Amino acid sequence: MEVLCRILKQVARQAPVSATIYCIINNLGQFEKNHCAESHLYLLYMLNHLIEYEGPSPRVKVLVTSSRRSWWLREVVQEKLRELTERG
Repeated sequence: MEVLCRILKQVARQAPVSATIYCIINNLGQFEKNHCAESHLYLLYMLNHLIEYEGPSPRVKVLVTSSRRSWWLREVVQEKLRELTERG
């Protein structure tokens, strides 16, 4: 996953500011095992960085799907929503 994140970051750096980059991660739950938790965190950190970067950059839109319930992902998303709510 780290290699894919680096490639996405390089694409975002080279794309024109007016571009929109779509990142689709299909069936994240397939990779969800205890030994992959660190990779998941890195992936979410990198995607979050690309989405929230405030400098001139292309727009990044992310879609993550999972064919089964992802308790790990649910906890991460709920934590992020709490942070956003607290910021106001």
